[in-house]
Amino acid sequence: MLPYLCIRPAVTNDLSALEGLVTEVFDTPECLRFFESHNGQAVPDICSEHALVAVQRDTIVGFILFDQDEFLGVVTGIGVRVTHRQFGVASLLVASVVDKLRADGLRVLDAVCDTHIEKCIGLFEKHKFRALKHEGSHVLLTRRLVGGSNRGDGFDV
Repeated sequence: MLPYLCIRPAVTNDLSALEGLVTEVFDTPECLRFFESHNGQAVPDICSEHALVAVQRDTIVGFILFDQDEFLGVVTGIGVRVTHRQFGVASLLVASVVDKLRADGLRVLDAVCDTHIEKCIGLFEKHKFRALKHEGSHVLLTRRLVGGSNRGDGFDV
């Protein structure tokens, strides 16, 4: 784990740094194709999403974007600055959003990943998400946030 790293909700003053980091992280053909097919844009719409950010000292080094309603949360993007990868930042972001949404009373958290980005799928599977559905080049992963396993569906909390 990186020293001086904290996870916190994004605030308005983070917007320009977050926009720059989102563009940097998703500047690959696979990511651009994924977001264009998912929301019609080349990057996630960070203004219409909730976000947690990983901050080291005063620098945003990672983020997780999500949307939520009363019962369901959906992770719509996650990224870590290239220089800060392989230090557990993405894993800490996923664990933090799981904890936050569970505390908010949500029951299920989904994540949509491009099937070509195996590290992303593996990250969510490490946090007890299960692949629910493959559709084209996307995979929907899901995790129960409350209760135990349900009717043998294999979900554990």
